Amino acid sequence: MPLGSEPSLERETLERETENLWLDRMQAARMDLVGRMSARLVHDLCQPLTSVLCNAEVARRTLLRPEARIDKLAEIIEDICLSAERAEELIRGQRDFLSKHGRAREVVSIPRLLEDAVALTRSEFRTRQIRLATHCALNVPTVLADSVQLQQVLVNLMLNAADAVMQRPPSERRIDMQARFLEPLIEISVQDNGQGVARVVPRVFDTTVSTKSGEMGLGLRICAEVIKAHDGEISAENNPQGGATFRVLLPAR
Repeated sequence: MPLGSEPSLERETLERETENLWLDRMQAARMDLVGRMSARLVHDLCQPLTSVLCNAEVARRTLLRPEARIDKLAEIIEDICLSAERAEELIRGQRDFLSKHGRAREVVSIPRLLEDAVALTRSEFRTRQIRLATHCALNVPTVLADSVQLQQVLVNLMLNAADAVMQRPPSERRIDMQARFLEPLIEISVQDNGQGVARVVPRVFDTTVSTKSGEMGLGLRICAEVIKAHDGEISAENNPQGGATFRVLLPAR
């Protein structure tokens, strides 16, 4: 065996074990998020699947008529295809989100990233009667990243913000998500008008700290590790008018 090969082998083994531990922690945090969203997924799937069944029944009745209109059948079939594609999109999004290894680094569109995160949380916000506003500046460039991991970060921040605003009346619950280009960095911010995190801002990304009573701060810790792995930064601050703002900075591609 060549001189020095044993330490090298031990180092490679340690690196693999560290990576596996990281993946396990990512998966645990992701499963926690999916558990919170699973009931909403069922709710979201009901709409396209019900549409498929209703349109299929209309098509069946149309075919039984002596003079079936082909143009009408074409419209019905088109509606069925669109609804089925929507259901497939919902399922695929959850499947990708559950993937332990996520995806390889790829060119990620920031507007699409925000759109996907909103899609994963839309029904949750609707049920909680929270108004979500999103804005992405036109000059925001792409980023080289694992899109599923970045989705996990945004979804976690959005759900935390949703928890924070629940103390307010439904008409006052508001969350704003924005993306802008601060050359050479991309900034994505999630701002809420909830209770804020002033008491633990310096340590909010520590594993043992949570802004919610009785919970560990694993989700935010994972967020910090994901952003760090992407050579970025994440921070939190208390808003002067109340609530909190979480900021993610990522290097532009």
